[in-house]
Amino acid sequence: ADSDGDHHGQNFGKVMTDYSDKVSATGKQRNKLHALEKKHRENAALNVLARIDDCEISRFTPYKEVRRILLARSPAQLSVKRVELGTKVRQPTADKSHAQICATF
Repeated sequence: ADSDGDHHGQNFGKVMTDYSDKVSATGKQRNKLHALEKKHRENAALNVLARIDDCEISRFTPYKEVRRILLARSPAQLSVKRVELGTKVRQPTADKSHAQICATF
């Protein structure tokens, strides 16, 4: 029986419960995807803002080139080459300031 007291058959409650569970699961999955997409969209916007003044990386630089540039700048790249951070490492841009690097382009 429903909230009005009307009867709709013996299996109606089971059918409605199954349908409700399916809709609930679909909604939860949709919400998870939406939250994940929103997080990635916000992170991408922050990354663009962080690199807005970067003269080596433009908005249209291919992602492989961006990755190469960022890896070359990071301390993690030095550890891959088995170099300690305290030692002097020669990198083309390591001895130049940001203004000097931008002036070369």
